Amino acid sequence: MSTNEIKFQEEISNIDFDSAIDTCSSDPEFKKKLLMANVLIIPDGKSSKNNNIFPVTTTELYRYLQKKSPSQVKLDIATKDEDYVELAQHSDLLNLPTIIVSGVILPIIIGLITNYIYDELKSDDVIVKSKIIIINESGDNILIEYNGPANEYESTISKIFKK
Repeated sequence: MSTNEIKFQEEISNIDFDSAIDTCSSDPEFKKKLLMANVLIIPDGKSSKNNNIFPVTTTELYRYLQKKSPSQVKLDIATKDEDYVELAQHSDLLNLPTIIVSGVILPIIIGLITNYIYDELKSDDVIVKSKIIIINESGDNILIEYNGPANEYESTISKIFKK
């Protein structure tokens, strides 16, 4: 993909907080804690040792969102420390972790992610990959995927608010 191409996809998703949490842990107490979140960072997959795999930027984004989020944002990451594994990609790609978010919190999270991209990158030449699962009260959960230049992220993702 050249740096000017944008892949933006929106589709119905069957993933919700419960199903994501069930795939991340079998510990009932940990699951109960995760269910209190309205923003949840989820793994991209499992390793051969059954650890949860996250992109290398996950810890930094998690800390950024924790620091900058208003009190109505209840953020968590769907893994225990001992099950956390990061997967590195090449340097001209910012692969953000998959995030599940309640629809009412979505504008706040999009703004914070956009700020994170510009605060951390300080370069428009980097490609950003992002998956956000929006949990709507209607039950029609939506998966938004973005793969394109950092400088187009906000304007492209904000299309979902104009519908």
